[in-house]
Amino acid sequence: MRFSKRIYFFNLKKEFCFIFAQTKNVPYLQLLTLQTVNQEKLVLYADDDTDDRGWVSEACMAAGSSIKIDFVENGKQVLDYLEAIPTTQLPSLIVLDLNMPEMDGRQTLQQLKSNPFYKQIPVVIVTTSSNKIDKEVCSRLGAALYLTKPDTHAEWQKIIQQLEPMIK
Repeated sequence: MRFSKRIYFFNLKKEFCFIFAQTKNVPYLQLLTLQTVNQEKLVLYADDDTDDRGWVSEACMAAGSSIKIDFVENGKQVLDYLEAIPTTQLPSLIVLDLNMPEMDGRQTLQQLKSNPFYKQIPVVIVTTSSNKIDKEVCSRLGAALYLTKPDTHAEWQKIIQQLEPMIK
């Protein structure tokens, strides 16, 4: 299909875009959502433990994963990161540790799921806590998955492989 004209309209946060085009005098209108516009496999990972961030990076490389991971150290940095980028570049997945300084994973999850621009992003909790109450609270707040942090490199690779299908 060849178009003689294409006109793009983005909303202010660049969450979606309308494309109006015309071909052989037939108007064509398409709505592209954020998921269509953002094709990069980006994960935002919040954890204050530098060792865990290193394990995650190494596990991604060892697993041959094509995902790109941006790391932050706490929930406040998650929100600052998201506010600083256009919504067309939002991560496909957010991974949170529960116990972080400034803003913990529960507070961050609650903020993310109450924001219309971020609530569609799946959030996974990866933490040392195996407490059932923590798991229930996170599920009620909207976490897509709750995982206990592994102890070995091979287990981290399994977690990366488990997360990959969640990344659009």
